Amino acid sequence: MFQPSQTIAWTVGTLGFSLIAIVIGLGLGGDGLLVSWGLAAFSGLIGLSMLYYMILWSVWVRAQRAKPPEQLLREGKQYVSSSEGMQK
Repeated sequence: MFQPSQTIAWTVGTLGFSLIAIVIGLGLGGDGLLVSWGLAAFSGLIGLSMLYYMILWSVWVRAQRAKPPEQLLREGKQYVSSSEGMQK
């Protein structure tokens, strides 16, 4: 199962790489600027999307923890019955 505690290092790493690539690109200038900014944009988009989905996951977990156990069981049974109906 996906857990942000296991992927936070990758998120921080990709965003950090983006910042480092921008700084290096500014130092190189010329054609190196375009390449490093391209790498920064690519890794930055990956890092930001990881961050976005981790935030969504955290919001979902918080909402699930606020529900009583009976409601979680009911929702789980409804999900199972709806998925069984779709397979037939």
